[in-house]
Amino acid sequence: ECAEGEFDQIVAQELQEPFDLERGPVWRARLVRPGEHEHALIVTAHHLVCDGWSSNVILEEMAALYTAAVEGRSLQLPPAMPFHEFAEWQAAEENEGTWNYWTQLFEPLPPTLELPIDKPRSSTRSFRGARVSREIAPETCAKIRSAARAEGVTLFAFLLSAYQVLLHRWSGATDLVVGVPAAGQNAMGREDLVGHGANVLPLRSQLDPAEPFSGLLARVKTSLLDAFEHQNFTFSRLLDRLAVPREPGRVPLVSAFFNLDPELHDLRFGELRTSVQPSPRTHYQFELGFNMVDHDGQLRIECDYNLGFFEASTAERLAANFESLLETVATAPGTPLGALPACAPSERRIVLEQFNATASEYPREADLASLFTAQAGRTPDAPAARFGSRTLTYSDLEKNANRVARWLERHGAQPGDCIGLCADRSLENVLGTLGIVKAGCTYVPLDPALPGERLQLILGETGAKIVLTLDRHVSRFANSERRLARLDADWESFRRSGSQPLEVTVSGEAPAYVMFTSGSTGRPKGVVVPHRAISRLVLRTNYVQLAADDIVGAMANPAFDAATFEIWGALLNGALLHGIDKETALDPARLAARSGRRGHQHG
Repeated sequence: ECAEGEFDQIVAQELQEPFDLERGPVWRARLVRPGEHEHALIVTAHHLVCDGWSSNVILEEMAALYTAAVEGRSLQLPPAMPFHEFAEWQAAEENEGTWNYWTQLFEPLPPTLELPIDKPRSSTRSFRGARVSREIAPETCAKIRSAARAEGVTLFAFLLSAYQVLLHRWSGATDLVVGVPAAGQNAMGREDLVGHGANVLPLRSQLDPAEPFSGLLARVKTSLLDAFEHQNFTFSRLLDRLAVPREPGRVPLVSAFFNLDPELHDLRFGELRTSVQPSPRTHYQFELGFNMVDHDGQLRIECDYNLGFFEASTAERLAANFESLLETVATAPGTPLGALPACAPSERRIVLEQFNATASEYPREADLASLFTAQAGRTPDAPAARFGSRTLTYSDLEKNANRVARWLERHGAQPGDCIGLCADRSLENVLGTLGIVKAGCTYVPLDPALPGERLQLILGETGAKIVLTLDRHVSRFANSERRLARLDADWESFRRSGSQPLEVTVSGEAPAYVMFTSGSTGRPKGVVVPHRAISRLVLRTNYVQLAADDIVGAMANPAFDAATFEIWGALLNGALLHGIDKETALDPARLAARSGRRGHQHG
């Protein structure tokens, strides 16, 4: 007798109690009374002497003996068969025809099934396992049985085919091996034999996404008949024969398993009301397995999974997805495999609706210049950009960018014009970028490392008549007809232009910059990016939140699109844009040390 809530502890203790394989026993039973009118018989056996088939034999014979005893009659069970006779029979049944069938089936060996696991794969195998269960809706069960009859296949073949499709849709694999159990007792014709007569049959299938499910059913039906006709071998000997490469972290050849437990018939313990409950699963040798249970006309999915690879939530999703898949193939078996649902409707809604519910409000119509001016008004004294020993506050950056904008206007730049900008990662590059958009113009980032011919091609494509650059890059534009202005050496000319903002109206759809790609032909192709796209990238997003106390590292080449996030992500959120020199950016250790000294950084 056990106290309330103690029964589960007793079951767990039974599962953890080891067997003494040298002295025995290797089978034990314990009778517990969880309640006044309730008894539980806990039967535990080592796999050496008992398999799933044997468990049913034991239960059926115990029920028959109990019922006979309470009814006052005698019962003679069939004489026990020594297990060595089964082993000798199995060895005698092995023949070259059996081996030829399996070696031809696995010539060549299939690729390893790579399931999308939740955890990093270890170099050693874990045997810790668990199970989640799901009852299939009664109306779906009826459809499955009806569809199996209509297609001329067994329930087992129908469910196995659907399981193969689930693995195919989940992993993308088209050459699959699924292990199924074979009861040696049935093959020998001794259904009352108790012992470890189970074997693993590795069933191989090629799946074509264009093939209808009914076509796969027909092929699986044939492969099952062939496999069971050639089942007289042991899995371990097959692996040796095939010379399957061994990996310590994997079960060789078979990663996924499938089984259908038949319903127990005539299990009657006198007049007692009885039910059979499997023990909680705590270990599992494969990566993933579906054990289907046929009971009272209903079907239950038991998803067994290895804890070294999967989380319980994944197993629950797979069970739900399998039920949804079964519903579809039972209703429309002519559906091509590639068109069958990869997930349940509830999961599909999450993927299509919940995951895509990314809309958020942002300033769609505002231009970058007005957004930066507003930020500078909120945090005028905060540091905005720092490169080396030079730092500009938001107020400084606002005034100096206005000087660049006014200089551009004074030299003929009109809103919408493209302006070349060749200034590396530098404070001048930030000033040039801001100044160009404040003039209502479009900046064209130029990489000074590019060949001169390519630079001229980019400028020609955009029609840029002005190039803002640095003194050290002037030679890159020799013999150019375009006006050049050095943001460093010519700064006095910019300073005299005045620091008041220009009265320029620019919409969110106006081009902010043109970024040139290499192009598939080698000829650079310009991509026009509007102000609105940059606002969407860095303001009120759900993938990163930038604030005034953040530091954003400026590490990207300004002619590379990643610089867009660095510059505008910092300046439109009140953060500090901190220049990272090339040597530090290319050295992870130095970069980590710099980030640690500076505090929380992005970029």
